Amino acid sequence: MERIQFGTLSISSCPVNQYMEKFFESSEAPDAQIETKKQESFIQALENLQNGDLDLLAMPARLLHGKQMEMYEADCQVHGARTPRTPNMVLVSENKIQYQPKSAIILCESKLIRRQLRRSRGGMRVLSPNAFIEIEKRDESLGNELERYSWMERLRQNNEIDGYIIPRVIYSTLNISERRHTLLPDPQNRGDDHFLPTAYSDLVVLVGRKNYPNKNAKLFSEIEGETVWKIQNHFIGKMDENQLN
Repeated sequence: MERIQFGTLSISSCPVNQYMEKFFESSEAPDAQIETKKQESFIQALENLQNGDLDLLAMPARLLHGKQMEMYEADCQVHGARTPRTPNMVLVSENKIQYQPKSAIILCESKLIRRQLRRSRGGMRVLSPNAFIEIEKRDESLGNELERYSWMERLRQNNEIDGYIIPRVIYSTLNISERRHTLLPDPQNRGDDHFLPTAYSDLVVLVGRKNYPNKNAKLFSEIEGETVWKIQNHFIGKMDENQLN
């Protein structure tokens, strides 16, 4: 039985280690001896790939953006990708977008989603967290993703804002009790607005050495995920961070 050293690199909005653990426990898992190793950073993971401590690395595609040159310099490449499970953002609020009160305050980190929200419902104050802090003259220091969304939830509970936009997976992680309204690209109800997800949302790519057998990598890859990666990388792979967000 083949032995594969498999690394995972996660962020709160794309918990790759959880996704892969679920896959390895499923009937779709390959018939191989797989040793999983959690990685702390992209640089560490590249070093482990180079020296042979890892065969493959599953990581959020979002973390690879702007770092592909580092990957190539380490003699590595993208061998595949896995289909996003929960790519759509959700609105945490008592009301759906159409029923928000006049001048409702909605916080959202993504510039793309903010533009879509403003188009869908006039009159709302759709702000980035930093803009809200500046307008309210608050002395706040926002930390990692979980800390930022926990802070937004406290604001909502205190009725300082009407709602906020959050990745679906973080909503579940924080066990938020308030209603959620998913921002769908193909809404179920007639008349609801269409929302595109953020770039690389919940997309996992598989990175390995260039000479690593492609047939082994394909054991973990999915055709739908590969298609999503190829299209997004083609159209937005060369954008800078400001354009991407």
